[in-house]
Amino acid sequence: MQVTWTAPSDGGEVTGYRVQRDGEPLPGADALDPATLVLVDDSVDLGRTYTYRVIAIGEEGSSPPSLEATAEIGLPAAGLAQLDGVYDVRLKVRSARSLAAMLGIDQPVPGKRGTDQWTFDSMCSPQDVACPTTWEAQEGALRPEERHWRGSIAGPDARCGGGTKVPAPIAFDLRTVDAAAEGSIWLVRSFTGTVSIRFVCPGFEPSSGTLEVTGIRG
Repeated sequence: MQVTWTAPSDGGEVTGYRVQRDGEPLPGADALDPATLVLVDDSVDLGRTYTYRVIAIGEEGSSPPSLEATAEIGLPAAGLAQLDGVYDVRLKVRSARSLAAMLGIDQPVPGKRGTDQWTFDSMCSPQDVACPTTWEAQEGALRPEERHWRGSIAGPDARCGGGTKVPAPIAFDLRTVDAAAEGSIWLVRSFTGTVSIRFVCPGFEPSSGTLEVTGIRG
């Protein structure tokens, strides 16, 4: 939040300024240089309203506080939220073929359900808007596209007969349902979508499956 003011037109020489937020001294803004007429308050929380007042400081003392200026910190669009943190996830098998297990669901058949916890790690700083995120520290990333998160994650290798292992990439297509502010960070609160897997063991038909998923940030 940027706060600006003008130098007083009367009175003695100004030797500095002091800024108050919500009637209290703003940390780091109690002895500003007299040439400073702009202050960026980077400690605000999303969704809150703040009031600011400026006090001029001179050799003869301090001026009365200025009139209050009110600033409302709005909430970004849900599509700008970061997918980050731990989510409680519900899973439902939509389809499965030649799979012994899929993301924790043994012997998956259409309609079978399960639960899990997924951890996402956003690849940008907390103050940024949506950017790529990783899943469970696996190779690959999900990239934001409006309210969607799409991408391919390497995932654990699939085990075939005879101890053979083959890559089993996981395709994500998630959609942000709701977002919420945690301080100055705008986060995905819940999502829904699908997760699909496909691999081929030597000498066998392709194995594949799709899960319907919903997640809520823990």
